[in-house]
Amino acid sequence: MVRFVLMLVVLAFLGAKVGTANAQITTAEAALQARQSQLLVATLNDPTNLDIAFEYALVSTQLGDFEAAISTLERMLIFAPNLARVKLELVALYYRIGAIEKARLYAESVAAQDLPPEVRARLNAYEAGIDRQGQRFAVSGFASAGMQFQTNPNSGIQRGQVILNNVSFNVNDDARASSDFNTFGLVDLTATYDLYSQGDYIEANFTSFNTTYVDQSRLNYNYAGVAVGPTFQLARFGLDNAFAGLFASGGIVALGNDYYSNDFGIGARLRGQPLPRLAFESRYELSAVNYSNTPNYPTIRGATGVRFQSRSRASYTINPQLLVGVGWSSAIVDARDNFRSYKQFGLSGFASYALFGPRMGIFTDDQPWRFSVNFGGLLRDFDGPDPAINANSSQEDNVYFVGGTIKAPLPKQLSAFVASQFRQQYSNYDTREFSNFTVSAGLERRF
Repeated sequence: MVRFVLMLVVLAFLGAKVGTANAQITTAEAALQARQSQLLVATLNDPTNLDIAFEYALVSTQLGDFEAAISTLERMLIFAPNLARVKLELVALYYRIGAIEKARLYAESVAAQDLPPEVRARLNAYEAGIDRQGQRFAVSGFASAGMQFQTNPNSGIQRGQVILNNVSFNVNDDARASSDFNTFGLVDLTATYDLYSQGDYIEANFTSFNTTYVDQSRLNYNYAGVAVGPTFQLARFGLDNAFAGLFASGGIVALGNDYYSNDFGIGARLRGQPLPRLAFESRYELSAVNYSNTPNYPTIRGATGVRFQSRSRASYTINPQLLVGVGWSSAIVDARDNFRSYKQFGLSGFASYALFGPRMGIFTDDQPWRFSVNFGGLLRDFDGPDPAINANSSQEDNVYFVGGTIKAPLPKQLSAFVASQFRQQYSNYDTREFSNFTVSAGLERRF
């Protein structure tokens, strides 16, 4: 209870921060509007000054005044028809307002010019988006594979003795922390079908994740899941750059090479870009989860029940290289066994920095290197005591994590990555307290 009060205090603090941020945004917007007015006067007084005109276009874009930005950039091309940066900005603006053919014409024009690697990479990204927009049916996604080392993949006990119902027991080898290597593969595909109705479309997502351990085969994990449903453009309600969707979902899990569980449910998603540099997305899902006892997990059927979970994140692009953001999540599980039912809430932060490096060895210079960090924690409280561990107190967990990733560009839209994470779980149950350090390396391809 005390921890949830503390969490409410944290949320209140975050609310105050959001209020302050809103005030800062309002102040920043007022400053931009004042600057736009000054630049407009300067542009009218000196229409051939391309530096002033370009700044006016950029400020107008930040304010969401795309028409003013487009007309200014088009006028600049009269005086300097080969300015690649101006054409690229027009590609971006026409793409954002949905004028795909105009965006395509400017993209083809600027593609013929000699461009720096970072400009070429940005153009390639827009060209890929333009190609997808021009198709009624499109598929995008990524696949990754690699190897991983974990110091404690089984979340094993890291002490010699534990207290069970006020009695001390020695920990046997099967329950102890044990390091291991594993291979992994992840595929995430999203297919969209344009309904030609004010930006509405059908979206289908398929995800598959598989791991195989060297020593601890009971941890081998195989998952496949799908989610399908319509997504609606919210501009018809006055919400520009915003989409809402509904979906039905289902998934199946094998653990330790045995069928383990399945789930099916319904959900909703929301994403948008209320400001040019601010983006958000949320997902909410209610599922029925069915578990089956296996030789390695002979009592897991008691976890069968209903699960509600939500995940949200907001990101802010400080500049073309640096992106920062926050995430928050919640889960409520109502299982057959009361001691398997719980409530969970989490907070996290992340940052990503992109840097174009020189061409060297197998690495290319047409895509950036990406450095990212993430950190956070969660609270998890169970509804009832586990009679086998502590008949008088319910389990309470605090989890904290910190990690980082480096991605390096390779030819043919491939990238190599190295990632690490440290995770620590504290608990009032001795058997549930553990730490785990993970290092992984592999290849990823986006398409």
